[in-house]
Amino acid sequence: MVALSVEDIVNSDLSQTPQDQLLHNLLRLSSLAEVPAHAEISGWLDELRQRFAYDVAH
Repeated sequence: MVALSVEDIVNSDLSQTPQDQLLHNLLRLSSLAEVPAHAEISGWLDELRQRFAYDVAH
């Protein structure tokens, strides 16, 4: 099995299913964004954790 880098995936047209197309688009946008996708997702998860903790506490 050959490992593909994000650049390989972004620059290729491997997307055949809707899920592949979504992943392809997310990786492409992430590579263009100033904030990496993992940092954005991490921020969303932190916000959800804080909201859940608030809901449980009150």
